[in-house]
Amino acid sequence: MRMYIRLLHIILVALSRKSDLPYDGESVLHFTVMPWDCVVQFMGNDRYHAFMDLGRVDLLMRLGAWEPIIRGRLQPFVANVHIRHRHRLAMLRRFTLRTRLIHADNRFYLMEHIFQSGEQIIATAISRNGLTRNGKIAPTDGILHSFGYKRKTRGDETMGALRSVEKLLRGIRIKPHNHKW
Repeated sequence: MRMYIRLLHIILVALSRKSDLPYDGESVLHFTVMPWDCVVQFMGNDRYHAFMDLGRVDLLMRLGAWEPIIRGRLQPFVANVHIRHRHRLAMLRRFTLRTRLIHADNRFYLMEHIFQSGEQIIATAISRNGLTRNGKIAPTDGILHSFGYKRKTRGDETMGALRSVEKLLRGIRIKPHNHKW
């Protein structure tokens, strides 16, 4: 129940804007961490995923993909998410969620989500998403072409996805293991 009001607000605002983003555009949403989003004093991990859902809905609606999804009786789903938490979000702290499409093929599309408060990056995530029709994964090509997404050459797609993953993981420090065999 707690996210339905936010979802309704996002849908109404996105409908009033129509399709105002190019395929490489970015959805920017502003939120405040409310007490019901928190576990003790900080936002719970499950809330990050719920906010990413809101970012995905806003992005798809503003790209113009929502109408073909509804017409085609498709159901969006999230196959998996890799999230990197860097800092905690305290109660009543304002933050911004940036969501953008970074890669697409015939079955899945990747989205990048960045949680930011002021200049500080709180968390980054990459989600692999798809569409189903009658319980089977539906090709994404028709939906992607409906809002002008142009597939690049195979090498460009792979390099773009790798650059995005590298950017996401840039802050992770890997300590070398000193194995004694």
